[in-house]
Formats: sequence, structure tokens, C-alpha cells
Amino acid sequence: MDPQNPTYYFPSGPPVPPYQFYGAPPAPYYGPAPGDMGFDRPHPAPSAPTEHARSRSPDLAPSPAKAPVKRGRGRPPGSGKKKKVAAKTAAKVAVVKSKAPSVKQAKKSKKTDEEKENQVPIDIDDSDSEAEGGNKYTHWADSEKTDVFSFILAFDDTGNHRFEQLKKNPARVFKRASEILFPAGNRSVKSIQNLWTRSMDTYTWIRAFEGFTGNGGGDPDSEDPTAILAHRLVAARKASLSVGKLKAETIVLWEQQGWLELSNGRYGNNAKVTRTVVRNSASAISDIEDNADDTRLQLPLSY
Repeated sequence: MDPQNPTYYFPSGPPVPPYQFYGAPPAPYYGPAPGDMGFDRPHPAPSAPTEHARSRSPDLAPSPAKAPVKRGRGRPPGSGKKKKVAAKTAAKVAVVKSKAPSVKQAKKSKKTDEEKENQVPIDIDDSDSEAEGGNKYTHWADSEKTDVFSFILAFDDTGNHRFEQLKKNPARVFKRASEILFPAGNRSVKSIQNLWTRSMDTYTWIRAFEGFTGNGGGDPDSEDPTAILAHRLVAARKASLSVGKLKAETIVLWEQQGWLELSNGRYGNNAKVTRTVVRNSASAISDIEDNADDTRLQLPLSY
């Protein structure tokens, strides 16, 4: 065959079977013909896919691109500072709302305030505080104190039994005192125990003061026993004597009511309280007798 003038041979018809499966006749064209109306118009746009088709094939309708989130240097995506501030503010508002009292709580609080206003105040008297500058206690009448001291420190057979029982089981003694002396229940066991504890502290201070013989350079120019005792208490405190918060009026009251004599009868009139006194020119200290009993005052185990 001449390469300059090639000759092509075409079959006159379709191939004979079994070679027909290698090809197929062209499909007929059913589109608009050039002579039809609207042939030159553009092809209509395809309709939007349905929601079901979009869920099955996300590529059919890609989601629009999100706007870039502004964030500071080094922060991971989605950690905007403004979001955190808004979350904290919302949390604070929720806490404040939770703390706000409800209508029921407000009514209850109002009722409690009214009850407090109508409540009878407890009688508090400074004179019942047996120590200078001490705490205030519920007022005890002098007659009530005398009944308690006599009930525990009496010298009869019953008093002897109670005094011995006080060393072993003081709670039992205080309970009997509350039942017998105050049957109406106006004095509880705890209140009697507190009164007794304070009274024994006061008695210990009085005994320590009685053992102190220094007068701070002499008695003041006064005939008032309370003023004299107050002056000597100042001297005793300057000498570092353990008299607590004892007042001169308390010493006079104990002597007038007989509580000091009753206590001395039980705890020993000659018992001495060990003391350490700073000797100086402003505190005249007398010599202690050689035969003086220097044993410390022994109180019941409950104190």
C-alpha cells in the first residue's frame, strides 16, 4: 500500500454474529431538532436535591463555608475569650437566682422576726457576774444561791452524804438540787452546775486573797471596807497573785450572805493557798508563820 495515498476499506454492514456484542447501534436522538421552537435556548438548570437526597449524599449540596473565628494567639479553635466570659456571667446569674429566697422562705423569715420581737428578754444582771469584767450569766437571786450552797455544803447527815457524793458523781448532786430546790423546772441541771463552778472559782480567789498580807504600802484613808478591799486587790494583782477577776463587792457579798463561812466549814478554815509574791518596796509582805499550813486548797474533783 502506498503510504502517500492510503486506501481505507469499510465494511458494508454490521459485523456478522458472534461479533455483534462488541458494539451496539447508536441510540436514536429524541432531543429538539434545529427546526424546533426553543432549540437555541439554554438547557434548564437542574432542580435542587431533596432533603433525603442531601442527607444520603452530602456532596450534592455542600454546606456553606463558615466564617473564620477570631481567636488569640495560641488558642485552639473554638476557644474564644468572649464565649468564656459569657459562660461565667451566666453561671453567676444562675447562682444569684438560686440564692434568692423564695416566697415561702421570705414568709418564714418574717414570722421568725416577729417572734423575736415578741419574745420576752432574759434578765441579765451585771451583779451576778462574780468576776470583774467577766461574762454575763442568767441572773441568780441571792436566796437561790444560798439554797444551792446549803443543799450541798450543809453539816447535817444528808449534807455530808451529798458532799461526799459531789466528789464522785457531781452530776447526780446537781440533778437532785434541780428536782428538789426548783421543782417548777426554772433551773436546769446545767445552770446549777455552771453556778457551782463559778462560785468555786470565786471562793478559790477569795481564799488566795485572804492569804495575801501585803497592802501595797498601807491602807487608804477610808473607812469603807469595799474601798479597802479594792485597794488591796490592786496590790495583790501587782504582786502577781492569782485572784482572777475578783471584785471587792463580791468579797463583801460572800461575807454578808454567809457563803464564805459555809465554804470554809467544808473545805477547812486553815487551808492555805500556795502563792508566789514579787517582793518590792511598793508591796509590804509580812512574814509567814513557821507553823502555818501551806497545803493547797483541795476542791472536789469536779473542779
